[in-house]
Amino acid sequence: MKLRKGDFIVVTVVIAVAALIWAYPFLRGFTAGDSAVVMREGEKLYELSLNRATVIELEDARIVVADGAVRISESSCPDKVCVNTGSISRAGQSIVCVPNRIIIKIPYSEDSATDIIVS
Repeated sequence: MKLRKGDFIVVTVVIAVAALIWAYPFLRGFTAGDSAVVMREGEKLYELSLNRATVIELEDARIVVADGAVRISESSCPDKVCVNTGSISRAGQSIVCVPNRIIIKIPYSEDSATDIIVS
């Protein structure tokens, strides 16, 4: 089977599109966030400034803000995936503790490009 010029063009375009799709979240998430949102079951519990050291004690987790990042330092969940996630500090990153139904996310700033519009 002999490859033609059109085959190389198609392969090049597919590789370029795949590379852009893969790189987009990394390029978008490199901006430092200035706040984190703590949610449980869709309800916003706290909005934390990443510029101020804070410790939040929930009944089943401890959330620590230090050095411009937020993390879950202790949790009552059995597998500790949320604790092992470590600190997050960039827009678009999140920590999820499924057993305790806690989500910590760093939203994109108000002046960033629109993510999605749902009507």
